[in-house]
Amino acid sequence: MTINTSKCIILFDGECGLCGMTAKFVHRFDKKNRFRMVVLSSEEASGIRNEYGLESLEADSIGLVKRGIPYVKSDAVIEIMRTLGGIWAGAIVLKLIPVFVRNFFYDIVAKNRYHWFGKTETCSIEK
Repeated sequence: MTINTSKCIILFDGECGLCGMTAKFVHRFDKKNRFRMVVLSSEEASGIRNEYGLESLEADSIGLVKRGIPYVKSDAVIEIMRTLGGIWAGAIVLKLIPVFVRNFFYDIVAKNRYHWFGKTETCSIEK
């Protein structure tokens, strides 16, 4: 399966309240229409995960494929912000923090995301 990579592909949990808020945020600030959202549980996401070596990407993680390069967890979030540009590109300074530290805090939020942000029956955003 060949995936069209003309846009950055964000893989996210379609039932997570935080993921939904994140998808809406990206949609709002994606002025250059660079992103496409794909729900992790979809058949399309399965193909993307297989093609880019993201088979182990769990529903509690966000993934990004940009120009054929896969990013996960905090690296994906930072790269999404950088790609949005403007003030959001300043998130690149977070790369100064070691990835194991960033992902430690990412995992805490991911583990508690349904409790803190709720869970929805259906995904409200896909573009």
